Amino acid sequence: VEVSGIDLLRVVSNSREVRENCDCSNEEILSSKINESAFSDNVRVYLKDRTNVNKNIKDTALDENEKPKIFFYNNGITITCEKIDYQGSRNTVVILKDLQIVNGGQTVHALRDAFEEKQVGFDKITLLCKIFETNDHDFKTKIAEYTNSQNPVNDRDIRSIDSIQIKLEKDFMLLDFWYARKKFQHEDVDKIKRIDAEKLGQALMAFELEMPAEAKNKKSLIFGEKYDLLFNNKLIAKNA
Repeated sequence: VEVSGIDLLRVVSNSREVRENCDCSNEEILSSKINESAFSDNVRVYLKDRTNVNKNIKDTALDENEKPKIFFYNNGITITCEKIDYQGSRNTVVILKDLQIVNGGQTVHALRDAFEEKQVGFDKITLLCKIFETNDHDFKTKIAEYTNSQNPVNDRDIRSIDSIQIKLEKDFMLLDFWYARKKFQHEDVDKIKRIDAEKLGQALMAFELEMPAEAKNKKSLIFGEKYDLLFNNKLIAKNA
């Protein structure tokens, strides 16, 4: 489907009133924030202007002549949801239950940054959206993995939505620690309370596998061929 940029920002709002109001104003969208849980199944947190791709998306959205062409420039948004409800007609309202943006998180956040700077002409922005109805977690993980191509996806990105990583994040939270399974995740938390997945993997490789040199110089092994030895059901947060 072709979806307006404003509607995309609306459906990821942390305000239920905004999400459910197709006619809400720009001011109402701006008064709310992005609901980051809509990106839980995405392999990355927002990289902001750290990549040229994200900076270009924002710059294009602010350019009067270029913003109508975003539909053609962008790879689009991939959404999964548990249920799609709609009546087949032109300009119909589509209701998505428990939506997840598994590809396009960088685009949506960059558009939000642009929208906060300038709302005039934003209604000219539309994007292609693919929407999949599925309750199959493994299938959603594959969709997230295979559709992420605008910014290179490395092994850590892919492993970040593995069930073991998600469980570790929840378990560490019970211990009052924030586990960053995604790169740059929880950057607003004090470093003392933040545990980086790669650094945990280095420690496990050095002590559990007795490979300190590799832990320092071959970090790609952590989320690559040594991953199952380091991160498995035997790993318990309080013992890590």
